[in-house]
Amino acid sequence: MAVSAAVAVGIAVGFAPPLAHADKMDETLEFSFHTRVSSFNAGRLRLRSAAGGPALPADAGLAGRVVATSPMLRANMALQGVRFGVGAGFEGYEGLRLRYRSAPGLDVADGRGWGIPIEGFVGYAFEARGRVRPFVEARAAATFFGARSGLRHAEGLATEVLRLRATSIGVGARVGVLVELNEYFFLDAGVGRVFLGTGAWTACLGIGIPIPLDNL
Repeated sequence: MAVSAAVAVGIAVGFAPPLAHADKMDETLEFSFHTRVSSFNAGRLRLRSAAGGPALPADAGLAGRVVATSPMLRANMALQGVRFGVGAGFEGYEGLRLRYRSAPGLDVADGRGWGIPIEGFVGYAFEARGRVRPFVEARAAATFFGARSGLRHAEGLATEVLRLRATSIGVGARVGVLVELNEYFFLDAGVGRVFLGTGAWTACLGIGIPIPLDNL
């Protein structure tokens, strides 16, 4: 994930022409669309039974590390380098595995899950070098997770359908670059690390529209 984001950043920086106006993105309302790849430790999620589903044993838990690709929409204000805003998206997961410590022969096979991540962030974009502005961000996110799968015994016989839900809270940081592509669009590329919560690494690549506050 980090390698692919770094390649994208290198391409954008290498082909960016000289900056015409250094303060182009200093006082703007920005909307951007991102593709985000993220990983998290599924074993840290606290599962609950969703409405209408059978009760989960107390020792039930997901196993393994999940990698998800999700579209994200973000909106933020940029004021003299300070950037703050919110974002939301949708994630899909496949191949989830549910384990019971008291019954190792019972698990969820071919599970499918989904999540709705919602985040808030605040950061700072440094002085422009050409058309490129490095930035740092602090991020806090909540992901509302759901899953559905058939419950199977070791013999492979399906017995009932499980509906699961969980909430994941994470706090982390992201670093990257903003590249002014032209008068109307900018590129946002970066990598992040979650320090508190179930997440691990994230890589984002997005394109945005800056709207000068004078135009509002």
